[in-house]
Amino acid sequence: MSNQALRAVTTGTAVARRPDNFPAMLEAYKGEIARALPKHLNPDAMARIALTCFRMNPKLADCQPASVFASVIQASQLGLRPGLMGECYLIPYKDQCTLQLGYQGLLELVRRSGLVESIGAYLVHERDTYAVRFGTDPGVTHEPFLDGEPGSVRFGYAVAKLKGGGTHVEVMTLSEINRIRDRSQNVRNAKRFGKETPWDTDWEEMARKTLIRRICKYLPKSNELAIALSLDDAAQRGAQTLSVQDAIANTFVPPTIEMEASERDAPPPDVDAEQAAGLEQATQPPAADAAPRVTFAELVARFKAAKSIDEIDPLGDLIQTLPADEQPDASNEFGRCRKALKDKQ
Repeated sequence: MSNQALRAVTTGTAVARRPDNFPAMLEAYKGEIARALPKHLNPDAMARIALTCFRMNPKLADCQPASVFASVIQASQLGLRPGLMGECYLIPYKDQCTLQLGYQGLLELVRRSGLVESIGAYLVHERDTYAVRFGTDPGVTHEPFLDGEPGSVRFGYAVAKLKGGGTHVEVMTLSEINRIRDRSQNVRNAKRFGKETPWDTDWEEMARKTLIRRICKYLPKSNELAIALSLDDAAQRGAQTLSVQDAIANTFVPPTIEMEASERDAPPPDVDAEQAAGLEQATQPPAADAAPRVTFAELVARFKAAKSIDEIDPLGDLIQTLPADEQPDASNEFGRCRKALKDKQ
């Protein structure tokens, strides 16, 4: 079935009767999954994994089948397997399903880009031996304490070795990591209704994912990684921005700066508690085209005007909204401005 025909069926504009549930849709359009998958993944295995995820989470049955299918198609296009492998997850929000990246999925996309030789994220505990240096030769030396309880986490760091030489290191304090956690719309909604999130059950893995996301701002990115980071950012804020059409066409428009800032700074909305069945109670964002896009000059001006690390860091997410040929220069300018702010602390 062609993309045009599939789009017509999933959006209800075709004369033919479309499947009315996700398992049937998965079986009917398995060929589309096969065409979306890279060569190293098997379409039958991907369909089984998706169906297992669907059956393990009863709330996905309350989602629109097309939204679950769209998330599976997007995962297929990224070459990531949802579920227990930790690469990505199918997350229900109200009656919509969103795709959320996992720590292992981020690592896989970075490595697969061919632009980075190695990458990792590590947490430093109080009984570890460590030293951090900045300046002209930044880096971290770290010897973990392995003889018993290492103590509480002091900070974390991510390190990437680039193809062709060069190493980049990003360090985040414990308070910086937790500020990223507390800024999440999903976490705020969960806390409000007494629900657990992965930050409660798997804090260390979420902290490592936060570190990888931070260092990815400064690394060369493939199109797949840029799209995945945008999808994950939308999922973290509870925004449903992935449509069936986007998934089929493999297109995605990241949120604009105005929408991103308003969602991060606004308090959680009032929601009827009887309708709050966990994290699916995230609010819907404004339309992605409701606000103007930021230009290269405007973004660089915002970098230079930032007064603190907390103020400049959210701006780094907007680099990937620029044209591809402007992103390297924007990343370099972001790095210079952020380093200048860090040196002042």
